[in-house]
Amino acid sequence: MKNNLFWRIATAAVVVGSVIGTYAVNASTIRSSRRKGQDAVLPEHEEVQDANPLIPPGALFGIIWPFIYTGTTALSIHQALPSQLQNQRYAKSTPWLAASYVLNQLFGFFFASDTKTGVVGANATTMLNLIPALGLHQSLEIGRTPVKGVEKWLRIPVSVYAGWLTAASVLGATNLLITAGWKEKPGKAAWWAGGLLAVTDGLGYWVSRRLNDPIYMVPFVAAFSGIAAKQYGKNNLLAGMAGASALGFLSLLVKDLANGNQLQLGEARNDTTPEPAPAAETNEAAYTALNQEQAAGQS
Repeated sequence: MKNNLFWRIATAAVVVGSVIGTYAVNASTIRSSRRKGQDAVLPEHEEVQDANPLIPPGALFGIIWPFIYTGTTALSIHQALPSQLQNQRYAKSTPWLAASYVLNQLFGFFFASDTKTGVVGANATTMLNLIPALGLHQSLEIGRTPVKGVEKWLRIPVSVYAGWLTAASVLGATNLLITAGWKEKPGKAAWWAGGLLAVTDGLGYWVSRRLNDPIYMVPFVAAFSGIAAKQYGKNNLLAGMAGASALGFLSLLVKDLANGNQLQLGEARNDTTPEPAPAAETNEAAYTALNQEQAAGQS
């Protein structure tokens, strides 16, 4: 029991420390950039992001990440409470939560480096972090096991986290290609961007169906809406595709919630199909029916 409590507290310390460290590094980077008359994002990172039309507006990142950090920090503290030591979902989620925030701190280190290595490291870490994020989602049994109380609400930021990192992984892969020198002419680049948008669509839809989690789709609605707003007037084809994707995911989200799969509680699936009778009983019934038919024929 004491050993279990130790690892729960250690996980909470990793999460809290990673969040504080990330904000400290970001604040230092922003101050340094402003002293040099630069934007908040370092030039090497900004150059790649400007070349990628699928990057949402910066303001969206400022909304999503504080929500994720606040929610998962609360989760890390709640899972470390003595009253939750018997919660097996929390027991399974501990290593995934800790691993995710170790990678989060590593991302902060790379993102604060104004070098090509920093760009590659930040994007590769983002993609790698999708693994523990989905592991965390699955270990908490979101979309499979209904829960009540605080744990129910703490599932929401985990779902948003998994959805956001799924979309970010596609963007990260694109950023790596751009960093490696991939560049297309403007007309052709628009079609490539549309194709990558379709890939993100398909991946998001496929994963959301497997997870049975409507909240997972919220980041896709937000990201596609942001891309549509950012590209409107610059690349109207991409803006239209992104807007259509946002509406598509929003309709799925509303439909799932309306069908009762609210707050990723999962559905209590009622199987009304009667269980088949045991083989011995079936054979005995058939034998009795045959004897009755023979008796009726003889009479």
